[in-house]
Amino acid sequence: MMRKAIVNSLLGLSSLLGAGAHAASSVQTQAFTMAYGGGAGAGEIHLVSNGESSYRIAFDSMASDITGQAASGYLEAFDTDGNGRGVTGSTWGSYTFHVADGYRITGLAWEGSVYGGIEAGVHEDRVGTATTTFDLAWSRATPSGSEPLDALALQDLAGLQMFSLAPPMGTAYGQDFTLDFFASAAAAAQAVVYELPDGSLGVAASYAGIGLQDIALSVYVAPVPEPATYGMLLAGLGLLGTAARLRRR
Repeated sequence: MMRKAIVNSLLGLSSLLGAGAHAASSVQTQAFTMAYGGGAGAGEIHLVSNGESSYRIAFDSMASDITGQAASGYLEAFDTDGNGRGVTGSTWGSYTFHVADGYRITGLAWEGSVYGGIEAGVHEDRVGTATTTFDLAWSRATPSGSEPLDALALQDLAGLQMFSLAPPMGTAYGQDFTLDFFASAAAAAQAVVYELPDGSLGVAASYAGIGLQDIALSVYVAPVPEPATYGMLLAGLGLLGTAARLRRR
């Protein structure tokens, strides 16, 4: 009953966090192109939405790449015999970006939802264990190695938590760059085994589960003014300066 209640609750949360469709390994917009360059998973992505200055790209396969299950981003450990249960999963992927002429990327945000449940078995004064961990990290490839952008570590999550990871303010991306994404999750459970009055053994089961959904990258862009625009601005400033000097005379 305990496992069923937790799983149903988590699946209910998961169903509210819609999954994307029409997945591919690259996305092309007016402002930039993003393409999967390799990694440990399928690397499937698709464009969710686009506006005048922002785009949202879903990582369709990241959750299932972690678990190794085609349609699930959920890991669970359920110990009912006292032998302990544990499960882990991870994935990583590299994505290359080419920014179109006339545009620049002003910001990035890696966003999504993590949901988990833990319930340790209890018998009298003995308590089992139920633990989960979830880790995210991303970096930008550089000629000398990699530049860490941001990271997240969660432990023993119960319920739903949204996250948003962003590089430091003022990060310059250039016209061509590569981002590396890493994600891992783990769940472990240990039940309590005890002796009954008739000499047989009883078990207080333990359960732990963790999953992720709605993983996406938000990309913020802005137009780059044409050289002629800068020339007009400088000319205008020059005229204003000349007018101010004439008034002082």
